[in-house]
Amino acid sequence: MLTGAVPLTLDAFTKLDINLVGDNIDELDDTFCDNDEWMAGADQRYGCKANLCPKNKYHPRGRQIDDSRDCEDCDPGEDAPFMGSLTCRSQGLLFEERIILMQIYDALNGTGILMLLCALGMVWGVMVMMKTVASHRCNWATTILRLLHPPRKHP
Repeated sequence: MLTGAVPLTLDAFTKLDINLVGDNIDELDDTFCDNDEWMAGADQRYGCKANLCPKNKYHPRGRQIDDSRDCEDCDPGEDAPFMGSLTCRSQGLLFEERIILMQIYDALNGTGILMLLCALGMVWGVMVMMKTVASHRCNWATTILRLLHPPRKHP
């Protein structure tokens, strides 16, 4: 599975049909979007969408392949964090997780909670194979701690 940006070295190919759909791609340089013979010529018709749908859009094939269907926006409350998404995911679960994290924080009176929350987030992140979700959870844990226990300012 590829993650991050599509390597610019691929632009050296004049003719290419590459399937990047469903990977964790978050950046596609514009240089890939106008290659005459890429994606069976679809780059000329649909630009970057012929390679991958943009973030927060989806298509059953992860990219636009013909005029019958464009990459579609995710519904409110959903997102597609990576390019080339086949579906959108609900953001409601993330909100529920925040409530659970706050309950854990309160139950433990904040003692050692950052390490616990990050560990839980990393385990869950591995389970769903989405590294960025795990890092967001650790960022959320750090934010909770800063809000509830702001650093003391020294005079």
